[in-house]
Amino acid sequence: MEKDRNTTKFKYLYIQRKKGFILTRTLIAFIIVILMISISLSSFRLIKFYKYEDQDIQDEIACIQLTRILSIASNIEINNDEVSFISNNKTWNIKNINGNLVLQPGTQFILIDIENVSFQKESAVLYISYKRGDKEYRRALINV
Repeated sequence: MEKDRNTTKFKYLYIQRKKGFILTRTLIAFIIVILMISISLSSFRLIKFYKYEDQDIQDEIACIQLTRILSIASNIEINNDEVSFISNNKTWNIKNINGNLVLQPGTQFILIDIENVSFQKESAVLYISYKRGDKEYRRALINV
C-alpha cells in the first residue's frame, strides 16, 4: 500500500513538472519569435534607404566582368566608343551596337539599353561612361 502511494505521488509530480516544462518551452519560443520579428522589422526599415534598381546591380556585375576580361588582356587599344584587345590569341572588340554594349567576336551583351557609351583613359585608368534614360554613369575599369 505504501509503495502504491509513493508511485502515485511520483507520477503526480512528474505530470506537474511536465506541464510546467511545456509552458516554459512555449514562453521561450514566444520570446524568440518576438525577437526575430523585431529584428526583421528593423532590417526592412533599413532596406528602404538602399533603393537599388535591378539594372544598377546588373551594371555593377557587368563592370566587374569587364574588369576581369580586360585585366588578362594585352594590346588594349582605346577609341572613344570602342575598345579592342587581344586575349587567348584572338582580337576582341567591345562596342555599342543598337543600344547594347557588346563583346565580339560572337555576341555577348555586357550592358543593355544604353544610349551612349564612351571609353576614356585618364591618368593610366580606363573609364567607361554611358547614359541610360536620364542618368549618366561613369565607372573605372582597369589600370592601363
